[in-house]
Formats: sequence, structure tokens, C-alpha cells
Amino acid sequence: MHITARLFLASGLLAGLAVIGPVHAQIPTDIAAELDRLLAQVADAPADRNPAERARRLELLGDVEVRANMLGAARSAFEEASALRTQNSPEDRDLGRLAFKLANVARLDKRPADAERFIDLAVARLRTGAPQSPEYADALVESARSATARNDVAKAEQAYRDALGVVSKLQPGSAREAQLSEILGDAAVRRKDLEGADQLYSRGLAVLETSQRDTVDYARLANALAVVAAARNQLPRAQGLYEASLKIYEAQRPDSLEVSQLLNNLGILQMNRGASAAAEAMFRRSLTIKTTRKGAPEDIGTTHANLGLVLLEQGRLADAGAEFKAAVDLRRAQAPPLELAALQTNLARIELLRGRPDTATAAAREALEIRRAQAPQTLLVAATATELGLAREAARAYDEALALHREALAIREKLAANSAEVAESLERIAVVTSLSGDPLAARSAFERAVEAWARVSPGSLDHVNVIHEVGEFLVARGDAVEGLRRLREAVDLLERSTAARPTGTLDARAQLVSRLQAYYGAPIRILAERGDAGESVTLLDRMHERLRRARGGDDAAVAPVSPLDALKRGIETGTLVVAFSVQPAASYAFVATRDTPMRVYRIDEKGAALSERVQKFVERVRTRSSAAAYEAPLVSEGKALFDLLFGQFEDSAVRADRLLIVPDGPLEALPFSALVRNPAGRTTWQYLVDWKPMVFAPSMVAAAAWAGGAAAPASVGQLFPTTDEPGLAAARLVGGAMNGGALVSLWTPAERVTDEFAELFKMSLTQGRAREAALSRAQRVMRDERGRTHPAYWAAFRYYGARGVR
Repeated sequence: MHITARLFLASGLLAGLAVIGPVHAQIPTDIAAELDRLLAQVADAPADRNPAERARRLELLGDVEVRANMLGAARSAFEEASALRTQNSPEDRDLGRLAFKLANVARLDKRPADAERFIDLAVARLRTGAPQSPEYADALVESARSATARNDVAKAEQAYRDALGVVSKLQPGSAREAQLSEILGDAAVRRKDLEGADQLYSRGLAVLETSQRDTVDYARLANALAVVAAARNQLPRAQGLYEASLKIYEAQRPDSLEVSQLLNNLGILQMNRGASAAAEAMFRRSLTIKTTRKGAPEDIGTTHANLGLVLLEQGRLADAGAEFKAAVDLRRAQAPPLELAALQTNLARIELLRGRPDTATAAAREALEIRRAQAPQTLLVAATATELGLAREAARAYDEALALHREALAIREKLAANSAEVAESLERIAVVTSLSGDPLAARSAFERAVEAWARVSPGSLDHVNVIHEVGEFLVARGDAVEGLRRLREAVDLLERSTAARPTGTLDARAQLVSRLQAYYGAPIRILAERGDAGESVTLLDRMHERLRRARGGDDAAVAPVSPLDALKRGIETGTLVVAFSVQPAASYAFVATRDTPMRVYRIDEKGAALSERVQKFVERVRTRSSAAAYEAPLVSEGKALFDLLFGQFEDSAVRADRLLIVPDGPLEALPFSALVRNPAGRTTWQYLVDWKPMVFAPSMVAAAAWAGGAAAPASVGQLFPTTDEPGLAAARLVGGAMNGGALVSLWTPAERVTDEFAELFKMSLTQGRAREAALSRAQRVMRDERGRTHPAYWAAFRYYGARGVR
């Protein structure tokens, strides 16, 4: 009987028995012994006597043969067991379980078609026979993996979803439920279903919260949910999840590549929140880890690019360019061509901002060649053709620039008609045509660009800009009347625009402030040169008011109040108003009293040169040294600046009781009280603090409003509206709040000096002096009676407010 059984078994398990002897020497002793025991048990259960028992023993034998890597024998055992079950006790659960095991053997034996067939059979059988069983869940997961391998995304996701339904009932709160939730969350992300992904990741995280809060699985899932939260603009939530994930990885896998990736993600989040310093620190640490751990070049290159974006935001163009160059060099060999083109395009933009048209040209040209080859006649090609066109404009290669902008326009008109991109191309064609010396064609091109922007983005900053460009072009061509009309039109549109507000990121605000100054500056300049002081100073004051309100978070349009009306209604008799406008080619001083008309004086000093002189003087004033070392150069520079700024109307200033000064641009940082006056015919000199009391205001309209009881400025930034963002970093409000005014320090002179000065100012006020006179008195006492002789101690202070106005 024993021999017969062995012979019968051989007919079904020939492949396995043929090698059973040699295999014993290659597999663990315990498994070999178990094989012998199960072979004997199978032999003792012939099919004709007890087919169910034989099928059970064959299944056990097959399980052990899989562990012994005897795949052929296991296949034979499972197939015979399946045949016996089918013939004698065809229970779906048993047949489904055996089909699942046959699928596993086929997968291990690298027979994918058989594996897929058996797993489908297993799922079908178990769905009927055991829909709430672990075997059914296992079969569904295997079916999902098989579908994923075939790129059958819909079938895979449905199988995982069915598996999650089974597991959540059989093993609620288990790690497997969390794992399946994570897999389905990943699938939702790929479908761009962020809400669905959020729900699934949150479900998985909730499962792990109680029992696996400090595990890497929890950290991985928290990171995935953070990515989704950030994409849904839930930035505080995303930050909390990232930080929770990072804490776990830092504890369990310090300085690992997982930590570096989380730092990269957190850096992106901080960058989007405008926290560029924090973003920079995270990207730099991420880079250090990735470099030390020899991370993938594409990951290192991507982090270099992210860091470059942050540095660009901070205005550190050279550093940003170096990071993008590193990204390009790292990714050149392995990046997909279109990704490399995107990096090169960004590098070209930065190099152009740095004033390096040749390197910008090289980067943009390579990007354009890639995009023309990989994505011909697409908007990507148009975008890069525009970037290369801008670089060629900067290099004065106008013919090539014009051809590139026309290439971009042709693509955009075909693929994105009536779009901002079409308007952009029309505008660039107009600009280049105007530079290449064809005025009629340029005028026509400009008008087409104006029409395009008016159609696709009416009232936008781009719409304002192109009208301004038309005006500048016409003025340059000698048509001053029509040019001024278009420049006024641009300003009028700007006044009505809700888009032209200095908001957003630091870099965006800084760029917008400079553009607003240019838009107002052109008509201010032309009107001032014509001697039309009234309209010119009105535009100047409206620009100051717009920028002042924006820095205080007030996006409302500027109230239509004329500074000339404010002058007549609010400025006190005896006050000389001096409002400066610093422009690229020259500067202007607008001067008036309550009883005299507005006059304008041209200051023949280019804006850049004046800025340099002011900066040098500020450094001279702030640097403490002995009188012998500082006095002579400071007096010389201070007198030169006074003569430049006040010399043409000094006689009017002499007759005034006080000065109301509205500084502009670099003059906002100038310590006027340390300027030096040397009256004609005298050998002695005096600081301005010893000459006239001075009141400051960001605009004439603001000064009049404060005199009428308007609230004092909420932030020091509102007092310096035309200084480049983020404003005077060292400026501070001093002392407590005052009705209609504020005491300000341009810098902190020394420890406790500010408090000492505030007390002197307060004491001087209690003696009945007006605020500007109290300020001058406090400065002189600080200098003459407290031993603080160097201007660094006393020249920092200014009074902004309502005295000198009523």
C-alpha cells in the first residue's frame, strides 16, 4: 500500500519528487523533515477513499514546498488539491484559497499570465464564498498589484478599495487598514482628487494615532497628508503635519534622506508663506544631507533650484543664479529634456535680471532648442522664445529679438487667442520695433498691444504699463503733447486699478513699488520741466499717498484730495513746505507756503548719484569717532548736500518759521538735522537742528489729515512709502502714541540713548514748546548738555505729525 501510494503520488508530483533528494541538502533541516512527514501523510490519504482529506494534506504540502522554493512540486500539489475539491466538495472559499496559492506560485515562477488568471479566479470564488475573510482581502490586494503592474489603474484602485472595505470590518484600527488607506490616498493624488486624498490619508493617520504615533509609518503618512494640505492652501495645517513627521524621522533616522526630503517640503511651504529666511535655512540643510548621503542627483538638483527661487525672492540674484546653474549641471545628464529646459529658462530669467544678457542668451537658446525638438509649436516654445527675445533685446540684437517675439506670437495666436500671452508678445514686438528705428510700425504695434491688454486684462498693471510705454515712446519721438496725454491716461487707469497695489511677496512688492514710481515719475518730470508745478506736485503727492496706504494694508483708492487744497486749508502760516521728487535723470524740489504759489526747482543730480551721496553721508553720521576725525568731512559733505537740496530757495527758507519736509526715495533716510548751513559772508557754520524746526510727512495730504485729527500712522513703514521694500530696516517709533503724530528714530543710536532722548523730548513738551521745537530742543540738550556731541546720537530723530499744520 505504501509503495502504491508513492507510485501514484509520483504521477502527480513527478517534478517535485525527481529532485527531492538533492533539495534536502539545500533547504533547512526542519523544512526537509516537514516535507517528508507531509509526503507520508499524503500517501496515506488516497483520493478514492477520502478526497477531502487528501486535498487538505496536499494543500499543506504545497505550502511547505513553496517555503522550500520547490515551485513545480507546489504547483502540482495545489492543482491536484483544487481538482479534488472541484470534483468532491466544490466550496468557493476552498477553491478561491487554492486559486490564490496557485497565483502566488505562478508569480514566483515568473508566469505572469497564469498568475493573473488564477488571481481573478480567486477573487471571484472568494467574493462568493467568503466575502468577509482575510483570504478575500489578500486576494484583492494581489489583484490590485497585478493590475498596477499592467497599468490598469481603474481596476487596481477598485480592488484596493474593496480590500479596504473588508479589512476595516475584519481588522478595524489595524496597521493594514492604515496601509490600504495610504495606497488609495496615493491613487487619489494621481487623479488630482485632493479632497479624496485628504480623507483617505486622514483615515490612515487616525488609525495609527493611538498605537503607532511614533513610528516611521506614521511619519510617512503625515508627510503625504501635509503635501495634500499644502496643495489645498491649508498652510498652517500642512506645517504642523510636516513638523510632526520631521520630529519622528529626526529621532529614528537622523540626517537621513527622508529628513532631507521633509526639509525640502517644509522649505517649499515656508517659501509659499513668504518666510524666505526660514525656507532658505531648510533648503540649505536639505542640500547638506543629500550631498553627504550621496542622494540622487535629480533630488539634489531640484533642491538647488528651490533654493534659487528663494534667493531670487530675496533679491540675491548672483546667489540665485549660482543655485540654478548648479541645478542645471547636476540634472543635465539624467533629467528629462523638458525639465532641463524649464531649469534653463529660469536660469535665463535670473541672468537677465543680473544684467548678463550673454549668459541669459546661452541658457534660453539651449532651452528653446530642446523645446522646439521635444514639444514643437507649443506654448512652451512660445514662452522660451519670449525669454530668448528679451535676452536679445538686452544685448541690442533687435532683429533677432523681433523674429523670436513674432515666433512666439504666431504660436500664441493659434493656441491661445485673446490671451495675456498674445498681448505680451504684441507689446514686446512694439517695444523692439520702437528701438529698431521704425516709428510708424512701432506706433501701430503699440496700439495693437494696448487693444489686446484692454481686451484680455482691462485695468491691470499690464494694461497700465503698455499705455505708459506708448506715452514714453511718443515723448521720445518729439510728440510731447500726445505723449503726456497717454502718460496721464496710464496714471488715471492706475488710480482706478485694484490690481496695482503693492501686495504679495517681498520681491513682488519691491518690483511694483519701482514700477509705480516710474508710472507717476514720467508725467511728474515732464510737467516739472514745463514749469507746471501744481499738477506735477499733485501727481507726486498722490503717488506718496498710494504707497503709504498700501504699506499700512489699506487697498482703497487714494481719496481725490489735492495737495494744493491741503496746503491752503491745513498748513499753518509761517511753514515752508518742501516736497522732493528724486528721478533717474534729475530731481525736483516743490516749494510753497500757505500764501505763496507752488514753485518747482530742478536739482541737477541724477537719482543714482544722489542716492550714493546720501548713503555715504548717512554712514558718516552714524559712525562714531573723535571730533577731529569726523567733523571736517561731515561738515563738507553736509554743506554740499544742503546747498544741492535747499540752495535755490534758501532765502524763502530763511523767512519761514519752520520747514515741513516731504522726502522721496533715498532722501527718506537722510538725517536732515545733521545737514550743514554756511550763510553767505560768514565763516561759521551750523547744523540744521540749530537753524529751523522741521516737521516731516509722507505726503502733504497726510500732514493735513493729521492736523484735522486723523489717526497717527499704525506702522513706521507708512512714514517711508518710497523707500525700497522692506523699508528702512532700522527705523523705529519712539515713545508712546501721540495724537496726530509720531516720534521716529532712523536708527538706534546706542543702548539706552533712545529712552534718554524720549525723556528729553517729553520734558521739552511739558515746557510748552510745539512738537517740532521740542524735538530740536531735545537734540541740542542731548548734544550740548549730555555729552552726546557726535551726530550719531541725536541726528537720528524726526517728528512726523500735525504741528506746523492746523
